Amino acid sequence: MPLSDHAIKMRTIVDLPEAERAQLDALCRQRGLSRAEALRQALRLEWDAP
Repeated sequence: MPLSDHAIKMRTIVDLPEAERAQLDALCRQRGLSRAEALRQALRLEWDAP
């Protein structure tokens, strides 16, 4: 079931080293995404991988 089908939402805290956070922020700026949405997309890609 895709994440978007869940009625209950959960918040979580993720600790990232400064360099990885900077990479995430740059990617988010390029794609016009929030950090949360970028991480959701990354998780979906990982789960959908063979």
